Amino acid sequence: MGVVFRSIRRSVRGAFSRLSRPGPHLLFVFAAVLALAVAAHFRQAPARAAALAQTITVTLSPSSIVADGVSSSRVTATLPFPIPGQTVVFSSSDSGIRFGSTIDNFNGTYSATLTSSTTVGTATIIAASSWMGQEISGTASLTQTPGPAKNITLSVEPGSIVADGHSYAIATATVTDAHSNPVTTNAVSFSSTDRGEKVLGVTNGGNGTYRALISSSTKPGEAVITATDMSADLSVSGELNQTESSSLNETVTGSLLSLVNAEWTFQYTSTYTMVRLLVVTGVPVGSDVRVGCNGRGCPFTKRVIVVGASSGCGTNAGGCGTDRTIDLTREFHRSHLHVRTRVTVVITRPQWIGKYYEFITRASHPPYVRLACLASGETHPGAGC
Repeated sequence: MGVVFRSIRRSVRGAFSRLSRPGPHLLFVFAAVLALAVAAHFRQAPARAAALAQTITVTLSPSSIVADGVSSSRVTATLPFPIPGQTVVFSSSDSGIRFGSTIDNFNGTYSATLTSSTTVGTATIIAASSWMGQEISGTASLTQTPGPAKNITLSVEPGSIVADGHSYAIATATVTDAHSNPVTTNAVSFSSTDRGEKVLGVTNGGNGTYRALISSSTKPGEAVITATDMSADLSVSGELNQTESSSLNETVTGSLLSLVNAEWTFQYTSTYTMVRLLVVTGVPVGSDVRVGCNGRGCPFTKRVIVVGASSGCGTNAGGCGTDRTIDLTREFHRSHLHVRTRVTVVITRPQWIGKYYEFITRASHPPYVRLACLASGETHPGAGC
């Protein structure tokens, strides 16, 4: 309002200076000049207020935080007029970002603490207030980045290739943080238990996926393909079957080797290893899954799971086929398996050739993995099959 009265005062002073002598018409002139000055000022007020739009300056410290739901940044709005006691409201284009109470710094600036969402990307932070009946605002950009890698999965396509030395499969590892955001900048390597197989380069897809081309060896059988995130001490493994012929869909009667597959993910340190995922798929009804653990940190010594008609079907048993998926992850319940701990998974069925997995934990490396057949009635893997 100070601007209003200064404008009116100038107008009235100019009018009186032009009067040659005062007279009875002075009151009329003063009222007319006052009315004109007020009207002229308020005709210009909307334009002046509109010119103030988008003039709030918004700053963030820092301007980049982790999208983990707990990281924070301080947002400050500087109004174009240093007047305390104004109302400033902060908001975001990302609805998951939360704001604390707004603090009036009594110098024309207003601050609040914001907490990240769990969504990676760029969010627009908005500060809004009002001046002379007009809304004014300003914006700043907040970058939310992925957290450290916590999960890694692996797929191998196709799952079977010919052992001819020039057939190929593609191994794809997907790395995400604790909130399933893709982690795009880690170093991932691939390896095979079949030394004759070749890993022909690793490609970073830029979206959390890392791919490698696997060239077959000339040795039929199953090989274990392992993807290791060297930046996060995570590893995951899958199986690649190498056949003697191109009849890839042929299933050996009475053998679990080509039916059953397993997927596992380990997180390892210099002193212990954690089982983050251990799942066995394709287990026929009537089979037994025997899990053993021997070493420091084992939560059990032996578990036996009898695969019946409803095993692995959840509440939808009516739509369950003849094979089952058995999730063994919960058996280890975040246990810290010390170095040289031995975990075995054995899948057997009467009169069938069984399948044997062995994992031996190591310091600062993925576990050693052994994969073998188990002849019916035998207890020694690889003997007689």
